[in-house]
Amino acid sequence: PEAYIAAHNTEIFVRLTDANGCFDTGSFRLLIIDCYFPDGVIQVTNIAQTCDSRSITVNYTVGNPNSFDLLPGGTQVAIYANTTLLATTVTTANIPIDGTENGTITLNIPGSIPLSFNLILVVDDNGTGTGAVVEIIETNNSYTRPVNLWVSPILLEPADITACETFNNSGVGQFDFSAYLTSLKNNPADVVTFHTSQDDANNGDNDIQAPDAYISTGLAQEIYVRLEDVNGCFDTASFTLTAVDCYFPDATVTIDDIYKQCNSRILHVHYTVHNTGSADILPAGTPVSIYVNGQFLDYTETLEDIAIGESESNFILLTIPIGIPLDFDLTFVVDDTGDGTGTIVEANETNNSFTQPTNLVLSPVMQQPADIELCDKGFGLATFDFSSYAETLKNYPDETVTFYLTQQNADQDIDRIYNTTQFVTTENPQRIYVRLFNGTCHTTASFLLKTKKCPPITYNYVTPNDDGYNDKFFVEGLRNVFLNFKMTIYNRWGNLVWTGDHNKEDWNAIATEEKVGPEGTTVPVGTYYFVLELNEPGFPEPIVGWVYVTK
Repeated sequence: PEAYIAAHNTEIFVRLTDANGCFDTGSFRLLIIDCYFPDGVIQVTNIAQTCDSRSITVNYTVGNPNSFDLLPGGTQVAIYANTTLLATTVTTANIPIDGTENGTITLNIPGSIPLSFNLILVVDDNGTGTGAVVEIIETNNSYTRPVNLWVSPILLEPADITACETFNNSGVGQFDFSAYLTSLKNNPADVVTFHTSQDDANNGDNDIQAPDAYISTGLAQEIYVRLEDVNGCFDTASFTLTAVDCYFPDATVTIDDIYKQCNSRILHVHYTVHNTGSADILPAGTPVSIYVNGQFLDYTETLEDIAIGESESNFILLTIPIGIPLDFDLTFVVDDTGDGTGTIVEANETNNSFTQPTNLVLSPVMQQPADIELCDKGFGLATFDFSSYAETLKNYPDETVTFYLTQQNADQDIDRIYNTTQFVTTENPQRIYVRLFNGTCHTTASFLLKTKKCPPITYNYVTPNDDGYNDKFFVEGLRNVFLNFKMTIYNRWGNLVWTGDHNKEDWNAIATEEKVGPEGTTVPVGTYYFVLELNEPGFPEPIVGWVYVTK
């Protein structure tokens, strides 16, 4: 019964017998049907599309694998975008068992369909989900393929780039725009290239190979950039490379010296304009303005072009206006027309000014030094100490006081008197000239060194033993002072012992008028009395005193 061969619609009878021999009968028919069917399948082999277009061309293959009959020509194929029917087509010929037929169809994707969708091809589908061919398998007629319509990437406009000239007046610069290789991408797989023309950018030709060290062709050059995605879609933009002059001078100024005149408001100022730390010449005619305490005073200009690293020195006479105090700030500003604005582009615009505190100089005021009078030490002369004037005549600690014998020497500061503590006069009175100097100006004055006759000073002991001490009766301030003096010496009984004057030596205890001792002429030990007549106007009364003579 497992391999019975019968004709169509043959009736077969069946008997069912139990163990007791009891049975029943029935029948069934053998019906022969057509089981040899095709099996239609479909597959997309390629999808061709272009950038920014909703038209795609689909290559597909309809197959009849593992079937038992041919797939008839005219079998319908429906094509969907997601659930939207796009088109229908049919096979062109019978497809034999295990055979295939290739087909191509161009589809226009409606605008309502998103850029990303599923493209579905169904064989044996009339567009309503209904087929006309009986197949071995009715569930393998569909093929789905995700599709992304190609849209050109959007290239953000790159910023322009400015760089310094490669060298002074070259007109070209070296630029690094390699960062755009990454920053302009929308996706990591995008490719960014740079070109020197729009045509090259459109075609992707002749891209710049070293964007990290590109030398421009002029002061301003347009660079075209192409952004291309994995599908070959692209967008272009451009940016400008501008080479600017970064090689500038750097003007600075210094005040070198200020020459002043005593009691004058005119200054003779020497200054220097420098161009150090620069990369270009400083042109002739660069303005220089002068200010006093921030007030504009005068204007001048440089004379010649100043080369890199060089300088130009000059001088100017300035008259300080009345109303400006004696102490003030003198400011020179290079590249300043007098209103704080310049005419030169510089590497450093903050170092143009130089300020020096200065002052107008006046002759110092000196108090009239007082004359100095001492007692006559002989012949109208004496030893003077006027060293205290070196400090007491100063107005300020930094002034100097010096002394001279003549006015000419004081004015010229020559032949100073250095011994001011023990100065011995050579005439009476003697004029001394003093000079007070403040570093720039000086003032002179003078004072007198005078002597006067003072009462003599007597000493009361005489020891005539030739030991060199008190061997004679000494009277200080007598000899060479009172030339007409007369001295007489008496013993205690009033006897005249000695008389003397300017022409005789001092008394040595020897009696010249009357012998008073037992031996020789030396007076005995004892007290003696003297009368000193000076015979000088102003000293009418004699000086009377005692002197003691001892061995």
